[in-house]
Amino acid sequence: MSLHSAITHKDIFKIQELLSSQPCSDKERNLGLIYAIQRGYMNIAQLLIDADADVNFQNSPHQMTPLMFACAGNHESLCQLLINNGADVNLTNDDETSPLMIASYRGYTPIVKMLLNNHARVNHQDLDGDNSLYLAIKSNHFEVVNLLIDYGADVFLDDGALSIAIDQDNMEMVDFLLARSIDVNHSNDEGMTPLMMASAHGNITIIERLLEAKANVNHRDKNGDSALHLAVLEGHLLIVRKILQRGANPNIRNQDGDSPLLIACVQGYTEIVVELLKYNADVNFHNETETPLGLAIVNGWQKIAIHLLHAGANPNTILGDGKTVLMKMCDRNNLPLIAELLKAGADVNLEDNGGGTALMWASHKGNIDAVKLLVKVEGINIHHQNHGGYTAISLAEYNKYPEVAKFLKEC
Repeated sequence: MSLHSAITHKDIFKIQELLSSQPCSDKERNLGLIYAIQRGYMNIAQLLIDADADVNFQNSPHQMTPLMFACAGNHESLCQLLINNGADVNLTNDDETSPLMIASYRGYTPIVKMLLNNHARVNHQDLDGDNSLYLAIKSNHFEVVNLLIDYGADVFLDDGALSIAIDQDNMEMVDFLLARSIDVNHSNDEGMTPLMMASAHGNITIIERLLEAKANVNHRDKNGDSALHLAVLEGHLLIVRKILQRGANPNIRNQDGDSPLLIACVQGYTEIVVELLKYNADVNFHNETETPLGLAIVNGWQKIAIHLLHAGANPNTILGDGKTVLMKMCDRNNLPLIAELLKAGADVNLEDNGGGTALMWASHKGNIDAVKLLVKVEGINIHHQNHGGYTAISLAEYNKYPEVAKFLKEC
């Protein structure tokens, strides 16, 4: 009978016989110890240790030690036996997982305490950057979290304990950590705070808790983004509303020069645009090349463009190609927006880089209805020439829109 078979049958006498009267290899004793621990066989594990089985043997393929197996199986007495016989509490497997991390993840509080009392490294991280505290948070083990913090776990390591709970949408854990007086405004290496992470993640209940704990709504990360930027980017209307109510600056800029309103206009979030405008977001704010109205026009967000115009957006906004927003709408024959722009006071005689006007763009495309709207504007110059010498009439004729040419000649 092999040693493995004897352990399987819990045949103590045979195990003793094999260990004393027959030469067992180191590998047999070591594998036997791991097998006994996996089965929770305390007496057999003691026999194997007494026969010089290696308590720090690392089993292939993942380099798991006997102590790791004991921790995984919640075998408290076996853990103590191994430690008493020299097991290294900080020996790790092939992905740098430690016994403490295994016990913490599984929520085995007595074993966690035992390991900590035997100098387990509380802030050790595996290859994924996890540590014992974060694994306990992810697996929702409150007692273990409390114990690890008491023993010096760094609640601000990497993203921070609060952010781990936020990422898990774990409201109870967030409350638990806040009750430990964790600094709600601590930021990670990228400058992100828990409030910013929660704003991107989208849990309004967590947001409310963080705000109650005096989270700074206007903190900015290394990119200059605020919680409001992130909430807008992800389209979280309720969070946008909540942090605006708590004093978030609607005109705060990031390093690219973008305001929350600019981002909302890019994304097409009409309700968020309306909310930002309620809090006096600068409707004519611009970075080096873009304005809210220009972005709404270019991206085809008609409702947003109308809201912006009603809020006082400049109807003569010039786009990156040198056209005014009115020219762009005449080119596209967007009659509702043409009407709104004219109502807001758009200048029909402004010229683009080539000397073209809104009327010329409408004529060039044969957009007769747009042409009819434009010619009603007092002071429009129907006979203006562009840099190529063309008028609105000659452009209509050149592009074979006789109806447009005829209408303009009769004006």
